[in-house]
Amino acid sequence: VEKKKGDLDIIVKDKDTDEPIPGAKVEIYDEDGNKVAEGTTDENGNLVVEDLPIGDYTIKVVEVPENYNKPDDKVVTVEDEKTTDVVIEVEKKKGDLDILIQDKDTQEPIPGAKVEIYDEDGNKVAEGTTDENGNLVVKDLPIGDYTVVVPEVPEGYNKPDDTKVTIEDEKTTETVIEVEKKKGDLDVIIQDKDTKEPIHDVTVEIYDEDGNKVAEGTTDENGNLVVEDLPVGDYTVVVPEVPEGYNK
Repeated sequence: VEKKKGDLDIIVKDKDTDEPIPGAKVEIYDEDGNKVAEGTTDENGNLVVEDLPIGDYTIKVVEVPENYNKPDDKVVTVEDEKTTDVVIEVEKKKGDLDILIQDKDTQEPIPGAKVEIYDEDGNKVAEGTTDENGNLVVKDLPIGDYTVVVPEVPEGYNKPDDTKVTIEDEKTTETVIEVEKKKGDLDVIIQDKDTKEPIHDVTVEIYDEDGNKVAEGTTDENGNLVVEDLPVGDYTVVVPEVPEGYNK
């Protein structure tokens, strides 16, 4: 006499995308722990095992493509003259991304910067805004290469270049993105009020809105002092000393 039999239809797919996983090696074990069948999923992530005696079986996915974690074993029941459908989801290895955006010159954190994360195929997979510490953490990214884009920065800053990062399994990848303030030049001329003659060797000090001295120098023979690459904003020009015979 022959045991009643049924079929087993196994699909292995990506847990997050539902894409089929071809090339996964599958082994079937009976209740006594004997391997009764094995095979590899086809291009549709599918493996069909026919004519299994009815009963309980354990499905083991013993090999998965690189970048995937092996799934847990699955116990299924094969019934008489039926096909038992089994879906096994495999999850990509994952890691975290810790992004810090800071001022290039002062290293002060930049809150409120919008950040977008793109995968190797150019798909946006995450986005967010930096907190008060200039920080944004993106968790559980599948391992691989990504591009970090900062499409929006606070007023007065230039958008930084895109940053390439690599996510590794069960690790936190830290990346620091420096943003630079928009800048301009200041051309100071010191001259006699009445004659318009230039006054050389005059000390000039430049202070920002917070009262910090950010530059100083001395006028040349043309009464001129050029201060380059000042971050945009308001400044106070102070002439602390003038040649004898002049009022400040």
